Amino acid sequence: MELPDIVHIEAAGYGGLVARSPRGLPPVFMAFEAYRRVLEQFPNLRRVHIGGAGDPLLHPRFFDMVRHAAERGLDVSADSLLTGLSAERAEACVESGLRRINVPFDAQNAVLQRNLKRLHEAKRRLSATYPKVFLGTAAVALAGSRCDRPWRAVYLSASCEALPCDRVKGLRRPSFGSMHKEGALKVWNREEFRAFRERLASDAVPEVCAGCELRHSPLDFGQNAAAWSESTTPPPSAQSSTTPPRPTAA
Repeated sequence: MELPDIVHIEAAGYGGLVARSPRGLPPVFMAFEAYRRVLEQFPNLRRVHIGGAGDPLLHPRFFDMVRHAAERGLDVSADSLLTGLSAERAEACVESGLRRINVPFDAQNAVLQRNLKRLHEAKRRLSATYPKVFLGTAAVALAGSRCDRPWRAVYLSASCEALPCDRVKGLRRPSFGSMHKEGALKVWNREEFRAFRERLASDAVPEVCAGCELRHSPLDFGQNAAAWSESTTPPPSAQSSTTPPRPTAA
């Protein structure tokens, strides 16, 4: 099976221990050279999405990661709480080539409000359109749909391990090998990975997926979120009514 054209990068992670950034636990960062070498292995790559358990803005080379992919003509997006976004880093964000940033909006978070304003002001100063800001990133479960993530995108942990998707966590989360050390195509077509997809497409879904609230939702990197009108109050998330085709085991 050919490699997909979407790669999801966990720039900052916590070894699968948690789903979101914990207090006091330092993140593990994906090595920049490993990131570059992995992307080179995808001949039809068109999109890179940077997210994961840790805020990618914690990565000391986050803007280099974005810039490297953007210079290759790839569409680059990210999930972020805008952690540590100073005025200077806001301008770096605008100049990096990032096309969109999905922000889990919290009206009570004064720091997030301040950093959203900094990003807006940086775009205004630089007369820039991007990155577009989208508020609310929860995927929508659609009736009759089925999870298609392990077919449509590659999900890489901070250590470049291939995962079924970005939702899996815990020490027992399935990992199918390092795409950096073993090669992307080899890992993508590994028998264990193929068997996992076959089970996910059946009624006997893998245990790690059985209780997932997004089990009946298609691939979504925040496309269902509402665009932020930067001169008004942030709107609620919008929901998509498009139902994708059911994936088949390959």
